[in-house]
Amino acid sequence: MWFPVVMAVIFPATLILAADLPIFHKISVRNKCKLDFTMIVPTRGIFTMDPLAVKGEFIIYGDFNNVTAYASVGDTSECGLWEDVATGPCTTAVFTLNNGRSTGHIDLIPPRKYNHSLRMIMTNRVSKVACASANCTTAFRKAGDKKGVEIEDPGDFTGIVLEFCY
Repeated sequence: MWFPVVMAVIFPATLILAADLPIFHKISVRNKCKLDFTMIVPTRGIFTMDPLAVKGEFIIYGDFNNVTAYASVGDTSECGLWEDVATGPCTTAVFTLNNGRSTGHIDLIPPRKYNHSLRMIMTNRVSKVACASANCTTAFRKAGDKKGVEIEDPGDFTGIVLEFCY
């Protein structure tokens, strides 16, 4: 007799809590290059990892609406992450994480050039792309390029794994 009363109180409270959960996306980094890792997520901040840290996890609350995140290893001034003007080699992960449509690709559009292997994996649907050499065919190499590979995930709460020097 008491069970229906308890459920009548607990069940609606559980639904209210579940409805108020924030949208979040997890970005996992595996950096075997032993170089500084930097990630810029406009409107969210700049995230870094020490070169000796091989693994890192970042939780970003909210979708990246109309913004693109950039991540790379090495000297950020060479990668052009600040002004989008690269001066040296830099294999760059470019991605956006939105409930309903998350995308990512590897950017080697000049003046960016290959410097380290990079693999990107979307966590919900396991869509992935990798670039293991300067001649990889999966990276975007010019603006409007249709030859590169873009990964996509239509799910909610999609995360991404970035593996440098895998």
